[in-house]
Amino acid sequence: MGNLSTEDAAAVLALVEEVGAAHDVESFARMALEGISSLIPNIVSVYNELNRPTQTVNSYVFPELDPVLKAEMDAGFAKHMHEHPLVIHFAQTGDTSARMVSDFMDLESFKQLNVYKECNARLDLETVMVIALPAPPGILIGFSLHRDASGFTERDRNVLNMLGPHLANLYRHVQAHQDGERLRSVLTADGWAVLLVDDRGHPIHVTPHAKQLSASLSSKGALVPELREALKARISQVRGDGIAAPSSPLTITTDEQKLSVRIVAGVTSPHVLLVRARLEPRDALVAVGLSSREAEVALALLDGGTNDQLASRLGIATGTVRKHLERVFQALGADNRTSAAASIAALVGR
Repeated sequence: MGNLSTEDAAAVLALVEEVGAAHDVESFARMALEGISSLIPNIVSVYNELNRPTQTVNSYVFPELDPVLKAEMDAGFAKHMHEHPLVIHFAQTGDTSARMVSDFMDLESFKQLNVYKECNARLDLETVMVIALPAPPGILIGFSLHRDASGFTERDRNVLNMLGPHLANLYRHVQAHQDGERLRSVLTADGWAVLLVDDRGHPIHVTPHAKQLSASLSSKGALVPELREALKARISQVRGDGIAAPSSPLTITTDEQKLSVRIVAGVTSPHVLLVRARLEPRDALVAVGLSSREAEVALALLDGGTNDQLASRLGIATGTVRKHLERVFQALGADNRTSAAASIAALVGR
């Protein structure tokens, strides 16, 4: 990376601080695009997420383009991305430094490519500079800057290279935050509250929904002994095999209520506790969308038996049992009796 002037370095750090306020990927992309364009003037700057195996593109553009034009350009790029010299380079090398098309071919050769004809030519974008962010195999994520034939300077490349590691860190942060918010939304909708605890079981963070529940699980700032011992055992297991899967539901009985707790221990803290008020078995099944009668059939399935045997125990027709089980399988995402029984047992805490 070449040297930057004091002014440029200060501007880069100011942009990093500004983009650090982003709360999701879209706001990160849009704030970064506008800031980069002020540091490195260009005609169009683009944030791209390219899925090469599926040939799909998700992008944000600054300044905004006509929606129809943008959709056409995205479609053209998705169709011909395999021939773009920068896509080829980043896919083959994992390089995360700023690169220009001119690093790999001259302008006349670039203009012969279909990807140029269907995308760049629409806006006379003759020079391109891109910086990629770390991404999973098959995925390319990065920022591309476009100018006319005047091109970019080495100063421009140095600015983008200084920004690169900061953009990568900010992207990881907002991606993790966004994923966490989605997970919290799903868990909350299903009645689960979330606690983060350290190795000794001291709460680090409690979601709003968990505050009342967590008071029943802790004493003097630490988890109740039964749960603390379960957490300790789970941490030891995870650190032994490296697999951070949720534990089976653990029932904790307090003076006020029964709570169902699942422990997701990590190799390092914080560890996740998923907590919700323990429902009666039938209520737990109704909560996932089953009718009262379907829940009754589901509970009978846990005790084993053929459809005829279930029908005899429940006093209903075999055809009715079969119909209710089809609905139970559908609601639980199960394709056989064994997987359905496992899901039912997990829901009711058996």
